[in-house]
Amino acid sequence: MLLKNRFFVLSCLLLALTLACTAPAFTATPGLLPTEIPPTETVFIPPTDTAAPATTEPPPTKAAASQTPTLEVAETATSITFPTVTFERNANCRMGPAINYATQTSFFAARTTIAEGRNSDSSWLWVRSTEPDLHCWVSVMDLDQAGPFLYLPIIELFPLPEAPSQIFIDNMDCVGRNLVTLRWPSVTGETGFLLFRNGILLTLLRADTVSYTDYPPDEHEYVYEIEAINNYGLSVRVAITLQGCAE
Repeated sequence: MLLKNRFFVLSCLLLALTLACTAPAFTATPGLLPTEIPPTETVFIPPTDTAAPATTEPPPTKAAASQTPTLEVAETATSITFPTVTFERNANCRMGPAINYATQTSFFAARTTIAEGRNSDSSWLWVRSTEPDLHCWVSVMDLDQAGPFLYLPIIELFPLPEAPSQIFIDNMDCVGRNLVTLRWPSVTGETGFLLFRNGILLTLLRADTVSYTDYPPDEHEYVYEIEAINNYGLSVRVAITLQGCAE
């Protein structure tokens, strides 16, 4: 009986081992597993520019924001209407406002031109010349019904040469051949000198000359005059009178 029991137990164990080896492997049913959460796409946020540092100026108030901006108007120069002038008589038009200036051109009576400037006292006008793109000076005394011209601009003048301060006798001899030596101080701005005797042009001298020797005829009186010259005109004429060599 004991032997039968052992055999039965042994048989059960063998049967159990056989079933364990031959039984199919357990597989989980997919539907029974928890649902996987699919990975989400990473959202890329581009970097922004670094913000400018805040200014210390306080924000405008509502009252300031509502103000109407002021319109700035650029200042403009007052335009000048240059007058037309008519000549009452024939007139010289010079390189400056004085008769010492050289004549550049001339205008006939009843001719017209445009005045575009003046000298300091408005006694001379700077007008368009008869030659294109040139100007010259005319006296208002030569114009017909010349009105006030104070609104015209004052024009810068060409410089005339400096006049000798004096002319004096350095030597004089009436024995044999008459001889008179003249002398004067040096000046600036000149290109030469004109020397006159008794109102007649005696000679033209170069710049920087300070003396001249004359051999005058017999006369009871000699009047010598000298003036400096340059490209624009003449200086004031300086004169000296002396007893001549005539008996």
